[in-house]
Amino acid sequence: GVQTCALPILCWVCLVMWNVNGLSNHRNELITTLNEKRIDLALIFETHFTIHTKFSLPGYDIITLNHPDNTSDAGAAIIIKSSLLYTPCSSIQEDYLQAAIFIIKLNHIPITIAAAYFPPNHKITLIQYKYFFNSIGHYFIVGGDLNAKNQFWGCHTTNPKGRTLSHLVSLKKYSILAPPEPTYWPTSIRKRPDILDIFVVNIPTSFHNIIKNLLEPCSDHTLVLLSLDAQPFHRSAQPSLTDGSVN
Repeated sequence: GVQTCALPILCWVCLVMWNVNGLSNHRNELITTLNEKRIDLALIFETHFTIHTKFSLPGYDIITLNHPDNTSDAGAAIIIKSSLLYTPCSSIQEDYLQAAIFIIKLNHIPITIAAAYFPPNHKITLIQYKYFFNSIGHYFIVGGDLNAKNQFWGCHTTNPKGRTLSHLVSLKKYSILAPPEPTYWPTSIRKRPDILDIFVVNIPTSFHNIIKNLLEPCSDHTLVLLSLDAQPFHRSAQPSLTDGSVN
């Protein structure tokens, strides 16, 4: 008979997304998670960075996008394993949306990846959603704290942002990848935990995915892990006349 086996671990690209509620305060926890889970890409929201913030992670590049008024509020970032080949893109820096964006080839196919934060106190229209998604190309993975609730993807309630996003997804035949458990854990007992962090994707049907919650580390949000059976391109090793370390 025909035998089947699981794909080798090297064939999966691993992304996490996290509303960190202040990235500098969670640096060590994030480093541990990136290393233990062998994360290739991390999409981060509410970085709370300004132009004066200095931040780095060993073995990773970082693309940051701050709030347009440069206050230590909101913001987004993408953390990329330094060995991967990618192309940074123009980001979107509005009061209603901060999105850090880059392009990476997966299985030889260019895919735009964006870390998007839609603050809860700003309304967003269908036209604004369309402008954003039309600007990022045909194939994309948008991971974000979109503050868009809809029972269609497992939330307890549906809010206006979620209703508008659902309409767009239906109209454009995009897909929502939502984790099975809540991602937002409010401190107030009057609020219920809910799913605020989701992926909106338009990817080749040959890309299989696994999505799950990670309970650690946590801010008032927990992480979401997305694994795709796709191969990224790696940077070419720099030529060297020596083998190993030198004195």
